[in-house]
Amino acid sequence: MEEIHFRKTSVAWPQACACCLAASTHTLGTSRTKRLFLGIATVSRTLTVDVPYCEPCTEHVLWNADGGMGGMVVKTAGIAFAGVFVGGLVTLFCTQVVPAILGEIVPRYGSLNGAPPIVGFVLGPLFSCAAPLLVAGLYARARLKRRPKEPSQGTHAGGGRAVQVRDFDAENLTLTVNNDRYAALLKQANP
Repeated sequence: MEEIHFRKTSVAWPQACACCLAASTHTLGTSRTKRLFLGIATVSRTLTVDVPYCEPCTEHVLWNADGGMGGMVVKTAGIAFAGVFVGGLVTLFCTQVVPAILGEIVPRYGSLNGAPPIVGFVLGPLFSCAAPLLVAGLYARARLKRRPKEPSQGTHAGGGRAVQVRDFDAENLTLTVNNDRYAALLKQANP
């Protein structure tokens, strides 16, 4: 990891992936925000730079920004839990509330002693468990299909963004570069 200081805020980027040094095909923005509290107001300034990446490294950076495998597991569990909760509410509504309302509105329905018990036995597991778990499984499958591939030129330079804005002001910019070979290319492109 290397810090590079520029006496300007615009950078000439080499046409190579900042992570694996393959030919760059995409760019991803990396930004830094500075806030200054002035007593009655806060002034903030954000600098965003577009860093070149190849397609596999772009997918890798976005996967890690979204939490990677751990983020996928947590989101899948959240979807399943929320689905079971909502499914339980739907089941309760369909098997308890609707028959009670129908018993009041339609006297003949009330004489049938409500909905047949099979409705609760079919709707309960379907809305409470099967459907939410199916949706959570489909979400997990879709996320796993988008899991990043290995880069074409070897390995990734790190677990996240290969270049980050460390500091900036009106005339200076400092970047942190994870790939030392890319840092050398960046220095050559910005003498």
